[in-house]
Amino acid sequence: EVIPRRASSVEDLIGGGFSTLTTKEKQGRVQGKATWKDGTWRVVMRRPLSSEEQENEAKLIPGRIQAISFAVWNGENKERNGQKAVAPWFQLALDPVTKA
Repeated sequence: EVIPRRASSVEDLIGGGFSTLTTKEKQGRVQGKATWKDGTWRVVMRRPLSSEEQENEAKLIPGRIQAISFAVWNGENKERNGQKAVAPWFQLALDPVTKA
C-alpha cells in the first residue's frame, strides 16, 4: 500500500474522544519542524494564540496552566487512523504576554 506524503509534518486536527479525530478544513495555522539528533526527536510547533475560528480551536491562554497531549503517527511503520502513539497529559504554562 502506498501512503502519500503530506505537505506538512504537522496537521491541525479536532478530537473529542475515541474515534472522533477529524482534519480541520483550514490547514496551515499550525507550523512545525522536527529534527533527529543523537537518537532523539526535537519537535517545535507554533501557531497564533488568537483565532477567527474559536469554536474548534484549543484556547491557549497566557498565564494559565492547561492540559495538553500529543499523538504521533509513524508513517514509515504504516501507522494511520487509530494506529498511533499517544503521549500522557502534560501541564502547559504559557508565559503572560508583556507589552514593551
